[in-house]
Amino acid sequence: MATIHTAEEYANIYKILQKHDNSKQIIDHITKEILSTINCNRFLDIGAGEGKITKKISPHFNNTLAIEPNPTYASLLKSINDLSVINQTFQEVKLSEQYNFILCSHVLYHVDEKDWEDFALKAHTALAPGGVLMFVVPSNKGEHYEKCISYNPQYKCYKLLKAIANKHKINYKLEITDAFYNTTTLDEMYQICRFSILEDSFTYEMYQGLLQKGIEPFNVDVMDYAKRKYVGDNHYSLIIHPAFISFHKPL
Repeated sequence: MATIHTAEEYANIYKILQKHDNSKQIIDHITKEILSTINCNRFLDIGAGEGKITKKISPHFNNTLAIEPNPTYASLLKSINDLSVINQTFQEVKLSEQYNFILCSHVLYHVDEKDWEDFALKAHTALAPGGVLMFVVPSNKGEHYEKCISYNPQYKCYKLLKAIANKHKINYKLEITDAFYNTTTLDEMYQICRFSILEDSFTYEMYQGLLQKGIEPFNVDVMDYAKRKYVGDNHYSLIIHPAFISFHKPL
């Protein structure tokens, strides 16, 4: 879904989210399942953020390009050695090279679903023969998914990427994993739950409709949901199930 939060709102919630991200799982998957299967020449990181994954994976490659539209994160990326950075959205960038590995982790939340196909095909076109394009997106598993579809029954999560791959006869592999958001305060758990539900399953138009009707019932529902994440001893835990879906280009 296209993001419905302002840059300031996103920056504030990101301070909470970055304490709990699943970057280690993603790094482990790449290093154990992907790097040994490809020619490690060129790496493209789409929506690289502050570069947690980028700086762990880029040393395996001869050349790395990070695309990041947020100017603050782009500045942080420029401090990483041997890294080229473009401060634009992926849709705006014109690529002149082909890449052996392309990562698109937690990015498609910020892209309208009607544009996913063009986005995915542009990235797939930029793959070198034998290359791998890896997306990290929500799956259709677990309580978080059920909560999302309670607000948006058309919520497609990773299934839309599968449909795109099947339509264009692109070989793909899928792994659904577990990620944990653990907090010691109800407020942080509420902020994580609220952000995740809105970003994952609401379109901009849906959110505007929610604002017009009155957002307080939604906030109350999310607070109740967050309270149910209490696991005792002043701890709250939200489990989500990200999907690692990788498009493969034959040699």
